[in-house]
Amino acid sequence: MEYIFAKNKLVEIKYIFTPVVKERTKENQTAVWVKTYKNIQQKYGDPTIRDNEKLYIWSLNDFSIKASHETSRYLETVTVSYTPPSPTQKDVL
Repeated sequence: MEYIFAKNKLVEIKYIFTPVVKERTKENQTAVWVKTYKNIQQKYGDPTIRDNEKLYIWSLNDFSIKASHETSRYLETVTVSYTPPSPTQKDVL
């Protein structure tokens, strides 16, 4: 899990599932991806944006969720990012 800050404010929480998860759960990354997507969909409904079954984005009132499934020759990862809304000018000033 990664916490990403900008100007002392939390701007993103990122969960990254790598092959280490496979060793612990005995599930392949595709199964982890399907389970992750279904869990988010059950809680928040259908995604706002879909890109090739590899990236889903939920734009919600208080935050957004981005879930992606990336494969390369050597590594397969599932990443879920929670991002709060961008501050408005009123918030900054």
